[in-house]
Amino acid sequence: MVDRNIGSYVVLQFISGGSFLSRLSSFPVDWLNEETVELLQVYLQSQDFELELVERTCGTLVTGLYTWTHALCSFHRVNKHVIHTRVD
Repeated sequence: MVDRNIGSYVVLQFISGGSFLSRLSSFPVDWLNEETVELLQVYLQSQDFELELVERTCGTLVTGLYTWTHALCSFHRVNKHVIHTRVD
């Protein structure tokens, strides 16, 4: 069995590190593909991963990550449509 406290500690250390935000903001959105978005949808559509619940239980850092993840998937959908329109 995994000790949730150790896992939470590691995640907190990772996301609170100084370079996390810069790595996140410079994420190469062109690398995002349909398969990754499909895999993310399982989590994004989960009842345990709703904005209100995340805000209430996790605080602003995770809420920001939640919002970023949703925005990234939305960007992928719009970008795919725009690229398809440009090709036609």
